[in-house]
Amino acid sequence: RGVIFTMMRRMASHRRCRPHLASFLALSLVFSLTALCSLGRPRDMVSGGGWVRPRRSRHTCPIGLCGGSDTQEQLDAVKPEKKPVDIVAISGQAKGQMYADQMGKYEAMEGQKIDGRICYKHTNRSDYLYFSKEYGGWLVAPSLGNEKCYMFAASECKHPSSISCVWAIWNGTSWNYDKRISVSDCSYKAPYNTKFHYNWDRGIKCTDPPPTPKPISGDQAREIEERLLNMEGSAWNSAGTWEERSVKAWARGRVRELIQGISPIHAGNWNIRIEEVKSVTGEANIIFVRNKRRYGIDLEAKLNVDIDYGSKTIKSTIVCEVNNQNDFPEFRVEWRGTPPNLQISSRVRDEVRKHLIPAIKDQVPKLVEEMAVK
Repeated sequence: RGVIFTMMRRMASHRRCRPHLASFLALSLVFSLTALCSLGRPRDMVSGGGWVRPRRSRHTCPIGLCGGSDTQEQLDAVKPEKKPVDIVAISGQAKGQMYADQMGKYEAMEGQKIDGRICYKHTNRSDYLYFSKEYGGWLVAPSLGNEKCYMFAASECKHPSSISCVWAIWNGTSWNYDKRISVSDCSYKAPYNTKFHYNWDRGIKCTDPPPTPKPISGDQAREIEERLLNMEGSAWNSAGTWEERSVKAWARGRVRELIQGISPIHAGNWNIRIEEVKSVTGEANIIFVRNKRRYGIDLEAKLNVDIDYGSKTIKSTIVCEVNNQNDFPEFRVEWRGTPPNLQISSRVRDEVRKHLIPAIKDQVPKLVEEMAVK
């Protein structure tokens, strides 16, 4: 401060230096504030070998680890103390993502305590979360009682889920605060008498007495038998909610027979006849919903078809849908041998769509009628 005042007096005494006096004042103010911040840093932690050994501090939190002077922003509202928990989770994103691996769940170590606090171990790594009375806070370190640590929270709470101060993270050269780091409780304690999967996994037996069988009268037995006889579907599905019964093997063979029985189609100069049904694939189910039958047919037939046009015979393979959902089944035409020209190919597709596909679709109601009696 004395040096600055001396230089200001000398600059004011020289005319050439007077215009630069305002700039010098501003620059001096910046340097003064920087010096005040650096001088006010408490030496709570010292570095050593790329790690950091925290020392005990009289502060509630390790104030000013980054050299800042405003410490109120680094404190959170004090949380009430919580009961011991089995699992805690450290969440957040560390600055630079240097210690992202240390985030995650930490499980309480049975019978392991340091300074009266439970020690926690990472579920997937050899990292530990524990309290050190000597250093006055909670540490995340590669081993218990190690002087080297990744993260530090200057809180003397009994359980890590009650930590209210901001976590400090070592980035390799200095400590930095990160407000995004938090510790939460991940344990779940189900009531003893509840019937959850948690109790089964922990080997907890339910104390509820088993249900007592009740005899039924003869009238009740006859009523149940009549209801089962009149019910659609299987006996196990007495509620009639949903049941599927596959009949695809029978349906495929029956569709092959029905399509093979279609008579040749004569339409003007065009004659269409089915030579062979090569294959039938897909699904066919009888569905019982609320004691009512539904029929689901979703088959695909592949057949060889000869088409006579004048003196020419066009050999083709047609693949078409056979279902009870689509009013306009899709199909495609493939050629066996040399394909015809573009004009005749277009006429063949039109004749197949107008005459052959409707004839195949007319076989679906016959299939549904036969499925109704199965």
